[in-house]
Amino acid sequence: MPPSNAVEALLTCHQAVSVEALLTCHQAVLLKRYSHATKQCLMSRATKRKHVIKEVWLDNLELPSKNQQVVRIVASRGNNLHEVEDANKAQFLVSMPTKFRKNVWIKRGDFVLVDPITEGDKVKGEIVSILTLEHVRFFKENKCWPKEFEENHHERPSDELFVNTNRPLPQDDTTSSSGEESDSSLGVEET
Repeated sequence: MPPSNAVEALLTCHQAVSVEALLTCHQAVLLKRYSHATKQCLMSRATKRKHVIKEVWLDNLELPSKNQQVVRIVASRGNNLHEVEDANKAQFLVSMPTKFRKNVWIKRGDFVLVDPITEGDKVKGEIVSILTLEHVRFFKENKCWPKEFEENHHERPSDELFVNTNRPLPQDDTTSSSGEESDSSLGVEET
């Protein structure tokens, strides 16, 4: 009858070997047997980012639980901490979980769903999800959106591109007055 596990196999093969040598051999057998499983568990940074982005943008629309609340980002305080404001205008710090760090960025005015942390003195919550326009519309349809945020949130159509407010808008200088000025500067007069 063949041995049932690797330890019995080692014992039958090496009867006169010390216990330390048996443990070393057993560890080598286990390492060889289960090394493929550990390789499959490791993800590259790009694969991890892909899954996190998919979770944020394509996540199923679910209503917040009793403990969760919708808050607005007021400022970033560094070290993955963000100052937020709830519907009652109370401001507190929330932390960004490690799965979002260096994968998803949020800015002032964005809305997030927060789980409260009871043991924190300064940090009062942890970000559960980042709310997109689809989440906001879904919450409004189901009457879960805070009324205090409704008047301040300006929705833009989903097909409209984001406008960078840090750069001035290009001006059109193709007016008829500029053409007349260029003719007069050349010394040509109209009669």
